[in-house]
Amino acid sequence: MQVLALASSTDTLSVAITSPTGEHALESREKRLHSAVLLDLVGEVMTAACLKPRELAALAVDVGPGAFTGVRTAIAAAQGLALAWSLPIIPVSSLVAMRMDSAQRAGVAAQGAALCVLDARMGEVYHALVDSLGCWVTEPRVGPASALRIYRDVAVSAVLSNLSENLLEAARSALPTVEQWHAAAPSARGILAAVHA
Repeated sequence: MQVLALASSTDTLSVAITSPTGEHALESREKRLHSAVLLDLVGEVMTAACLKPRELAALAVDVGPGAFTGVRTAIAAAQGLALAWSLPIIPVSSLVAMRMDSAQRAGVAAQGAALCVLDARMGEVYHALVDSLGCWVTEPRVGPASALRIYRDVAVSAVLSNLSENLLEAARSALPTVEQWHAAAPSARGILAAVHA
């Protein structure tokens, strides 16, 4: 199934597409310019994949949690493209995209449930346990990093996060027995992995 994926719930905007020749992906780390470059990236990955809109089966988009403006940008672009190209939209959580991308790229926590943690700003984090197939083990929540204590008695194979140093230290203090901590973020590649799981 040939799918175009969009992710912009963090500072990194990414676009990826599956095609008969493989997967093509591009990223932009230009903060606050997601809306200005998103459609250009879409055009570039479509060209790289040698695909026309009529050859796509669906669009997939990161629906958060994450930065409000970034999430809104990707969803608005997906809605516009879906309308213009008569395609369905597949919504994918940023936490699921994070889990699937990490497993795909580095085999991180390929088995078991990984705790996915995203910076929610103002000293809080979004978090949920996601299994290796991209299914929820726990519902997504938001709260201070200290709230991660609720996972102390749960089998957590790894923690995947995009937390800055201070917030990461607080999260580690809440889960002192977890040994595997990996830097990770939602991506369009992760969205595609979730769609194809």
